[in-house]
Amino acid sequence: MAVKRKTTILRRKAKADSANRESIFKRLNCASIRFEFKLPARSFNAKRFYSLTGIEPGNRWSAVLGRKQPMTGYHVHFSGSIDAKYARMTVEYRDKGINARPKEPEPFSESIMQWLGPLVAEPSVRVSTSATFTRSTTAWRSRFNLPFKVTMAGEEVTIEGIALKLPRNSYRATSAFMATNDETLYVSLFAMRSIAFDKFNIDAEVSSLDEATKIFSEPLR
Repeated sequence: MAVKRKTTILRRKAKADSANRESIFKRLNCASIRFEFKLPARSFNAKRFYSLTGIEPGNRWSAVLGRKQPMTGYHVHFSGSIDAKYARMTVEYRDKGINARPKEPEPFSESIMQWLGPLVAEPSVRVSTSATFTRSTTAWRSRFNLPFKVTMAGEEVTIEGIALKLPRNSYRATSAFMATNDETLYVSLFAMRSIAFDKFNIDAEVSSLDEATKIFSEPLR
């Protein structure tokens, strides 16, 4: 009996540990969050970037960054280009972890922002940000009647989605698009965020934008 009880306790602990390891993307139903940088060329150390990555000057790049830690529940798509005027880069975090290849060098999913930091002259920059959330209609709803029906040219038309311009808010969210069907509420949120490379925390970013969606949608109680 003691052995059985100990086994049960260990299983419960394993289940609790698994829940604790669940990524912020899973917990908040976030499919992706995307940061688009447009940095003046003088503010970005392109020479050092090319040296670290082996990318040829003038070439566009696109890479999938794997995770260093096996518990990380997301991966990153990193792409961009550098010309005489701007360094344009996109860092997109997506749900589901992907392991880095053996001996793969930096950057990894977890460290891309901190890796970029020393290459940028300013410690923080403003960046165009977008996030996508996909939620069950059994748990979430729009704060106004969606879908709704209107008459156009004498026929009934169902409006399932709507674009929103948001009021000024502490999340720096500027606009959103929301659509729904019988099972799913889709939300795309757009914002102008300030990113501090050395202090960047993806969990905090996703949590903040999740809160911003509550301006126009709400969890069911």
